[in-house]
Amino acid sequence: MDHFLLPAHPTIQNIKVPYVCSEPYDGGPFSTYGERKGKEWLTIKGEQQDLLDVAIHEDLEPPSTREQESLFQTWLFFGLLQTLLGSVYRQDNYVYVEGGASYVTTHLLIPHLDQVLRIRDKSNSDAKKEALGSAARCLRIVTVLLRTVQPDFDWRIRLSIASVCELFSTAVIAGYQALDIATSHLPATGSVSAHFVKEAKASMLRAGWCPSEISAVTNKFQSLQMLYLLSRIDKTELARDHSQCTTKLCRYHQIRAEEYKSKHRDVGCQCKDVSVDEKSVRGIIQAGHLPLLKITGSQDSVSIEIVESSPKKPYVALSHVWADGMGNPHANSLPACQLAYLGQLARTLRATIAKYETLVPQGQSVPAKLLSSFASLFRKRQIPVADSAVIDPEVEPEPMLIWLDTLCCPVSPLEIKRLAISRMTETYLDAAHVLVLDAGCSCLTLQDIQSYESIARVMTSGWTTRLWTLQEGVLGQKLWFQFRDGPEDVLNLFVRLFQEYKQDFRKISIFSDVCKEYWFSMFRSFQLNKLPPPSAGVGLDFVALDRALQNRSCSVASDEAICISTMLNLSLKELLHPTVPPTAEARMAKVWAMVARKYGGIPQGVISLEFPRLDEKGYGWAPRTLLSASELENSSEQPINRAAARMPKWTTPNLCTLTKNGLVVKCSGFLLRPRTHQDDLGRNPWPFFERKIPESVVPFRSDNGLMYGFTLLDTDEDAALSDLNSNSSTHPLHDLVESGNCALLHLEERSASDIQLWQGLSCTAVGPSTGENGSQISVANYRRVVIENLSLTPSWEALFATAEDIALRLRADPLTKKIRMLQLQDKEEKEAELSSAVLTLAKKIEDAAKGAVSESGADGELVKWLEFMFGGKGRSGRDLEVWKALSLAIKEWFYGDFEGVIRGEAQEWCLQ
Repeated sequence: MDHFLLPAHPTIQNIKVPYVCSEPYDGGPFSTYGERKGKEWLTIKGEQQDLLDVAIHEDLEPPSTREQESLFQTWLFFGLLQTLLGSVYRQDNYVYVEGGASYVTTHLLIPHLDQVLRIRDKSNSDAKKEALGSAARCLRIVTVLLRTVQPDFDWRIRLSIASVCELFSTAVIAGYQALDIATSHLPATGSVSAHFVKEAKASMLRAGWCPSEISAVTNKFQSLQMLYLLSRIDKTELARDHSQCTTKLCRYHQIRAEEYKSKHRDVGCQCKDVSVDEKSVRGIIQAGHLPLLKITGSQDSVSIEIVESSPKKPYVALSHVWADGMGNPHANSLPACQLAYLGQLARTLRATIAKYETLVPQGQSVPAKLLSSFASLFRKRQIPVADSAVIDPEVEPEPMLIWLDTLCCPVSPLEIKRLAISRMTETYLDAAHVLVLDAGCSCLTLQDIQSYESIARVMTSGWTTRLWTLQEGVLGQKLWFQFRDGPEDVLNLFVRLFQEYKQDFRKISIFSDVCKEYWFSMFRSFQLNKLPPPSAGVGLDFVALDRALQNRSCSVASDEAICISTMLNLSLKELLHPTVPPTAEARMAKVWAMVARKYGGIPQGVISLEFPRLDEKGYGWAPRTLLSASELENSSEQPINRAAARMPKWTTPNLCTLTKNGLVVKCSGFLLRPRTHQDDLGRNPWPFFERKIPESVVPFRSDNGLMYGFTLLDTDEDAALSDLNSNSSTHPLHDLVESGNCALLHLEERSASDIQLWQGLSCTAVGPSTGENGSQISVANYRRVVIENLSLTPSWEALFATAEDIALRLRADPLTKKIRMLQLQDKEEKEAELSSAVLTLAKKIEDAAKGAVSESGADGELVKWLEFMFGGKGRSGRDLEVWKALSLAIKEWFYGDFEGVIRGEAQEWCLQ
């Protein structure tokens, strides 16, 4: 596709799209082309219904893939171009021949689109609105029909259609915005990017990307243009081994302290390590200040001066990824070559700062209102005046003071190290600048690449995937990235693209994607927590935190609590106190305790989140981690989608109280137990019937007479069942209720009888708690479940009511009592009689099932439900005897004959 923007040195060139049309587009109305070709089911009137019509028709008469490719290329590609470009369009301009084969080209698409827009600019606003509305309807048709392509539809043809659709969609949205018209009715441009994800991932793997990076960017960025650009960026020059990485975790970045070695600037360099004066560093930290570094000299004569911080000494805090080699877990030292390099960076940065007189590069201008609005998204405060001093170009500038964790955070003793870490927030918040050292960016010459590539490189750098760098990038007053030809303010990178994007719709897509990602991944949406006005509240704060942590990871699990505390402005001193064990579990438990104290409680929705839970006593309800890399590895749902789905749970208005025994939740629910019967037949009078129905919905009759059911909602059902299924039980949820210690909590405010379906928790009830009047119920072992009011579904009610009625009636049958007596006698001579009685009972059950099915009739709720659940004619090729399914449910009824005692909304549950 020739119209796509590419990086300066793409790994592969634009793809060749085969021309497969059997005829040119006929020039008629776009929406009715399918009808004109005898395919009236492809006429688009309403999105959902049309898709259903297409699916039904193509299930009955599957189209030939080649036929569909030809039809859709003629209609959705060339027809769309002709319809939207009008008189500017000529098909000859979009087809070329090479080596005897015909291909599609879009090299003239951008100038043709510009020409159309210049012509339209002369129209009045009503004509523009009409043209935009017509284009929007055409684009919706394309997005709908692209979802119906056959699995083996040529991805190149699909990509060409989707890319043109995205480009025109961007233009239409821009047109509506220029007229100040809402665009919510337009299809999202991101909806077409799914047509390229598989191919983009394959290209990026070949180009040296980590699988976790690929998973992140194909999930974070919505535009097809952005994905196409990234799929052509080469990362092989970084020579990183990602062979052991997964789609959730980059193992290259997971540092093992015992194996870590600092790297030299050049391969083969043998320079010695240079240490800081550790005594001076420790003394400054103990005095309540920061140790800063003044590095001078070349590699052969490098020296480090330790300087005590003060408000009049602006400094740059360095932010780096340890996998790039500038860390040292063993000593406060680095190779001399690295130190000389850092000294040079500090001098270059100071000289660069002096050259910036304005946010806008010389010779360019951006409307002040737009620039001010844009800049406010990214900048917190202005640079200190001391940094803007004029520097004589003939004089070597003084290096800026540096703070670097490797040299300024003592390795030992432990108490001084904890003290330094506890001041990490102030360290970066008070830094005049933060300079990012990322291997993927520092090897690039900024002047050699376009603005869109530079910002795309920054937003997909390894630096953006690490947990520690999140706080480092957010807290500093001004963020810089180091490139081969010098440092660049990240805001200026955005401004460069901002100045260009209105002139090129392809850049609009990239700009929109990177702005959104910068807002979230670098936590800019969360800065209210550190500057007036105060925090937005626990729910919104955690929404921002959750989103910012996606696709980030850390090598030491216990560091997550430190970073979260920094982002939520919690007390690091309290978290790192010697009384808190330095384990990941203990620190996360402490974080949740501080959250509850700061915000006055924990949002009730937190207890139904899908994160793994803490094992700490009283914190079994609390997420153990918020990092997506730690989530269940085989989950098919993407992290960011999960983060969006979690938003309503973080923002639930009800706050739960944290006590020493656990989290106190006030909500309605059920206490479940096996139902007792007024006879001496035991819990299950028919244990001889083998259990064949697999566990899915677990039904129970409540004390208000209604039938309910619940089923697991966990992301990974097998893992969710692991602790329930320790004895390899085939029905672990049934076993839980059978124990008499099962509770269901429904976490919504409405009454259970008023709604069809709601989410809740399945718990083990461990008895009365320590509430003031003993009314609290302690629960543990939480599982996210969906609870359904089956009585509101006639088919469910018909099935369970019928099975229940027949089972209870035959339980009271003398034959059942006779079988019970024969079982108790347990004599060999009674075996034949017992076997005969069981067969007779089975026959009675089958006859009763046949009678119930007959009475229901073919159109009855019972028969319709049995056919739906167990199959019917057309699915198996023969008529199903549905009475057999009903008889099976009757035989197994007493395995799951449960009742639920309702607890009202005032009930308090203590989650341990």
